[in-house]
Amino acid sequence: MKQFFKFYFVAMLSLMAAGANAGANVETFFSAPLIHGVALRPDGRALAMLIEQQGQQTLKLKEVPGKGEKLLFNPAVYGGVDAKIVSQDWLDNRYLAIQFLQPKAGIADLTDSKIARRLLIIDTQAPEGSVQQVLSVKNPGWLVGTQPNTPGQFLYAKSGPQSRVYRVDVTRLQADKAPLSKSDQVDGGQFVNSNQLIQVEGYATRWFRNHQGEFNAVLHFTQANTLTLSQLQPDGKATAIYSWNLLKTQNKKSKTEELARFLPLAVGGSNGEFYCLDRDETESRSLYLVNYAAKSYRLIYETSAFKIVDLSFAPDGKLIGVQTLNNERLVLEPIGGENMAANTNTGLRLTHRC
Repeated sequence: MKQFFKFYFVAMLSLMAAGANAGANVETFFSAPLIHGVALRPDGRALAMLIEQQGQQTLKLKEVPGKGEKLLFNPAVYGGVDAKIVSQDWLDNRYLAIQFLQPKAGIADLTDSKIARRLLIIDTQAPEGSVQQVLSVKNPGWLVGTQPNTPGQFLYAKSGPQSRVYRVDVTRLQADKAPLSKSDQVDGGQFVNSNQLIQVEGYATRWFRNHQGEFNAVLHFTQANTLTLSQLQPDGKATAIYSWNLLKTQNKKSKTEELARFLPLAVGGSNGEFYCLDRDETESRSLYLVNYAAKSYRLIYETSAFKIVDLSFAPDGKLIGVQTLNNERLVLEPIGGENMAANTNTGLRLTHRC
């Protein structure tokens, strides 16, 4: 945890220094251009910074410490003026995964434009703008986790009547804009049984991992209008913990029905516990620890004004803060000491944001 805070403060000092070097104070630095996200490289020696200025994003790599900086990716140049990056995650010290939104034109006079959401992998060692710099996963799905001990690999989820998680090797992916030959297999032919880690029946919307990196729960549709939270057993079987009938009006007369207001965001530190947001809140500002089996819950943390969109945890699995949306920027609110609700246990574990 000390190592995490060291990295965090080095990152913040680096950003402040950049603002000072530009002849502006910290407030000016963060307002124009806006910094929408910062991801610290695993070795702690560089930052991936998502910056927006005059409505256009750029993704830059900044050395820590030092003044070295280079452009990694320009969404507008790559995918059009309305293309956006919504998140970034380091896979290792070389590859950076980004969730990329790109408007696609519909059929004239029949359909409107639609949004394509794709996972792109940026090779930070390749020349900016080169074909081989940007790789992609062409199978529909989403990033559910990294493999810290296996550089160049990540975990990818595909949902359908049966939902699965696969291990994917970056080096076998194709360049995003390179045409496939007849002999090429899409995504290197990696979505096969030998690379499958787990599967469940029904359409999965979120997978949960514990601090050891093991998948131990899933949120999935078990019927047309029934969303179920299931515990994953060591043999891969799913055991239902709680279900939501999405067409049924909530009734808070019983303890069991009252739990329907909570949707899980992360696994807790004890068996059966989940970190949850309150569905009844217009803006999600309250964080709860819920045990569906024991039919209990308690407030963990409340933000002062802004919507909770994600959680932040130290490498040892301890909760250190919530990420809130403040004027279209993600802001980390540290949790601890006086910021915690009464009787709160801070030894909580994260399941990745997918």
